[in-house]
Amino acid sequence: HLKMGFFGYLFLIGIDFLIKRKKIENKRSFAFSRLLTSLLVPWIIFIIWYLAPAIIGLPLSFGWELAWAMIVVFITGILASIIDENTEKLKFNLSVKIIIIGLALISIFIFILFSFGDGPWVDVFTLHEH
Repeated sequence: HLKMGFFGYLFLIGIDFLIKRKKIENKRSFAFSRLLTSLLVPWIIFIIWYLAPAIIGLPLSFGWELAWAMIVVFITGILASIIDENTEKLKFNLSVKIIIIGLALISIFIFILFSFGDGPWVDVFTLHEH
């Protein structure tokens, strides 16, 4: 789900650019603000998604899980658009641009690798035994 959020948001960035390209004052700030937000989207999804198990404590039924997933996507989209609008006003220096590009490339690598191969040996909420 996190990779779908990441790649879906990258796709949305492309559409957003095509729609707004003539009105964008600083295309580089636009691009880096959107790329930064695409790095945050999986973590926003992760944080919001785990609110349900944290509060409810029990697994959700299929219907409730589907409804919760749609709510998470909606909330993530709103938060991401707010982050986009605010970070687009920033001037990113070279070191921040390198960090954003590097993290984006690592994210792409990890999401593709774990989509077609075995997942990581460490789960987020389970203890790893040697």
